[in-house]
Amino acid sequence: MKSVLRLLPALAMTLLIVSPAGRAAAVPGADADASYTLPPIPEPLGTERRTPLLEYERDLLAAWLPGIYDNQEQVSWADNHKIAVPPRQALRVHALPAAAAPWLDAPALLVRGPASTEATRLWSLTPDAQARAVRIRIHTLRQPVQIDAGALPDLPVFNRRAARLQRGCDLLAYRDGDGFRIVRESPAADCAGALALHDGAVLRVLRDELWLANHEGGSDPSVAPWLRLERARWFACMLDIPPTPGARPTRTARYFKLYDQGGTLPFTHPDGRPMTVLMRNTWSYGMQRETLFVGVLDGDVDGATLAYAWAQPGADRIGVNPGFLRVQCDLDTPEMLELQHRLRPDS
Repeated sequence: MKSVLRLLPALAMTLLIVSPAGRAAAVPGADADASYTLPPIPEPLGTERRTPLLEYERDLLAAWLPGIYDNQEQVSWADNHKIAVPPRQALRVHALPAAAAPWLDAPALLVRGPASTEATRLWSLTPDAQARAVRIRIHTLRQPVQIDAGALPDLPVFNRRAARLQRGCDLLAYRDGDGFRIVRESPAADCAGALALHDGAVLRVLRDELWLANHEGGSDPSVAPWLRLERARWFACMLDIPPTPGARPTRTARYFKLYDQGGTLPFTHPDGRPMTVLMRNTWSYGMQRETLFVGVLDGDVDGATLAYAWAQPGADRIGVNPGFLRVQCDLDTPEMLELQHRLRPDS
């Protein structure tokens, strides 16, 4: 105890009194050289500089959802392992420019459902403080928008009469771990189609994939309870046919677009044989890794593989040239398209 008391005068020499402005003053009686000035404490950020949490979540959801999604790999895996094959699902979501529907006054998405070439729904996203979620309102277009392969086409300006609000069909998106969980707010009739989810369905949104549960409202235990739709990338492709087998192609017979989650192009070779070009981002059991694959198949997608090539899953170019044709696929960007047309200016 006495040793501690002997240390107190020395400790007092180093004690500081810190003012709110960050200045430090030595304790009276302390050596002036012992004083130290701390940096100023920053003032708290004003509320005008903060983004409310639900607005941030809404913007994140609006940034994650756009894309093309397909569960082709899940279907293929189930088929290869001779188990119940889940239904094939493909979904396209496009961010709608603000000028296309200014009356919505909220981030909006144009949604094209499975087995369709037409977008029939608009989703508008708004924060809902009471529900503590992002509210998604469903609007049905009176005139569907045709969406083919590739980028979103030029859109008209949608006025208020162009879409009808589906009352009782609102969705709520809740933060769920590293993604979002989207469910119907309440049961209602006539909400099916383009992911205006039926009652009981769940859509899980992650950065690069969607998981759709209870997709048919059924409970068949032999069918996968979740559909895994992976985000795909668009490739712009060229199909060249040489004048004679093995000769160098000089003209492009066809330009087309594929996405790398099961995109296909059926065509007929000049010799009369039906063929299919198939592109996948799939698991290679031989190399034990994800692989970008493009192949030419005899007949349809169930036919024998006539030729194929593979690359890294993130590659921006892939091609195959077995001699009787040539396929080149480049990531669908303006720069790649310009390069392709420079290769075949007369095609």
